[in-house]
Amino acid sequence: MFGIKKYFLVFSVIFLFGVVQNYAHEPIYGNGPHVLFKGGFAPGITFQSGSGFVENEFNLEYGLMANFTIGTDLFFNNEANSYNYNGIKLKGKYRFYTKFSRGAMLQFAALGGYKFSKENNKPNIVNIGFAAGREAVDWYWFASAVYVGKITNEILKPGDAINYDLTLGYRVTKLSYYKPDLVIFLEFIGKHQFSSKSSNVLIDNSSGNSWAVAPTLMFTYRNYALRTGVEFGIGKSGYIIKPETNFKVSIEMHI
Repeated sequence: MFGIKKYFLVFSVIFLFGVVQNYAHEPIYGNGPHVLFKGGFAPGITFQSGSGFVENEFNLEYGLMANFTIGTDLFFNNEANSYNYNGIKLKGKYRFYTKFSRGAMLQFAALGGYKFSKENNKPNIVNIGFAAGREAVDWYWFASAVYVGKITNEILKPGDAINYDLTLGYRVTKLSYYKPDLVIFLEFIGKHQFSSKSSNVLIDNSSGNSWAVAPTLMFTYRNYALRTGVEFGIGKSGYIIKPETNFKVSIEMHI
């Protein structure tokens, strides 16, 4: 009996690892710890729309090492009633901890990025943070915290921020690489906004907190993935705007 359990454990770990390497399930609004396999490419496109705005991201990631993925995002929007390029982001993610158990995989990763804004009067953005998650046959959880720094030479400097999220997920379908797979998520998203500065002096009434919730899903088939969801602002405190309701969809493939 012990031998059967041992082989079942080994098979479960190998099968889950193979599935995760081809399409990991991660939040669409938050962050996860998944990295690409070495030599793998992941092109994708993300579309986000809300009240008065439409944004697009063209994404490309590359598995530089087994635990280190690098990538770039190109941003476009229609803020001026026309389709405009809005900047480029260089990013990376290093997975520094992985633990397998029966039918599950626990991961921790450090992530970072730098966005170069197209407009001279808009700040460049630097991101530094951590992400964790546990993927299993049925249930998932993910969590992350990311510091968002804003770099500008302008007199007015918008406040930095800390974005954080917690995501719970459940697989609706039976796990199989050769059949379509559906996982539903509920994402809880928070933001702490620090005070803005003018001539390096803190501006009163410019900081605060906001919270949102987003029911989302991820549909995968082999190495293709579709993620989509809707974010609803549920509250705020201080002097920042509550998140607007918006729709987001992402399509990607791993090759």
